[in-house]
Amino acid sequence: MRADMKQLSRVASAQESAYNLPYSLPDFVKHLMEKPTSRLAADPKAMAAACALSVGQAALRVERMDVATEMFRTVLRDHPQPEYAYYVDQARAGMDAVAREVQAAAHTTVPTLIPISSTASTLRNSTPVSFND
Repeated sequence: MRADMKQLSRVASAQESAYNLPYSLPDFVKHLMEKPTSRLAADPKAMAAACALSVGQAALRVERMDVATEMFRTVLRDHPQPEYAYYVDQARAGMDAVAREVQAAAHTTVPTLIPISSTASTLRNSTPVSFND
């Protein structure tokens, strides 16, 4: 899923860079190269954001916090435009979920520590045990 999302992002970036050429073109050519309206064609950049969110949520479910964080950050970094606000909001919610999961894991996996000094004095003061019994 991660590789598919990255491929889709590369295609979306390539399409975006085709619209932002460094040289001037005649108006009729610019019109031909304009982005299609969203009602007539899919937006590859929106698809990449949705895919990244899906990968992030899947990673979160299987407790792969590193992948989940990477995917949510990708959306936050690559989609600052207002038309992608929904995806950015979802990515922020995903980052919050990762933070909650990490915090919950930190509270449940605290090991119990036994001070060495009290154990050592208890062992020295106890009666010897025989293995012959």
